[in-house]
Amino acid sequence: MDDQKRREILRRLYSLIEFVEGGDGPSRGEGALGELNSLKITTKQHAIIQLLIKGVSAEDSGRILGVSQNTVRTQLRQMRVKANVAQTTQLRVMMETLFDQVEPSEYQKLSGGLPKDWAWLSEDKRKPYEKLLRPIKPKHGG
Repeated sequence: MDDQKRREILRRLYSLIEFVEGGDGPSRGEGALGELNSLKITTKQHAIIQLLIKGVSAEDSGRILGVSQNTVRTQLRQMRVKANVAQTTQLRVMMETLFDQVEPSEYQKLSGGLPKDWAWLSEDKRKPYEKLLRPIKPKHGG
């Protein structure tokens, strides 16, 4: 890892620590919400992150979402790039820290309608949100 990337990771980590400890700067909710918003994570990526935080494997996450584990891994890799971290564990810690600071109603708006506790809901209570996670099929005009 080059020095610039290391500095950026440390800057984000210190920023997160400051928010957690209630330091100066933006309020905890605004800072975390702004940081999450800046990552431009899709609704499906929010679902994958929630499952990651819950400790669900890529294989099981794929089963829950109806995609392959390779798709889950690809999405995690894309999110690591967006978050500028090298490892999935770093992504998990970063996202868990941010998620803890965002109000459920604000998170649901940010995530495209997915509730903050979606991954912890029972399978039948997750069903209403399945339409948010389906890929959009292109319309074929004729």
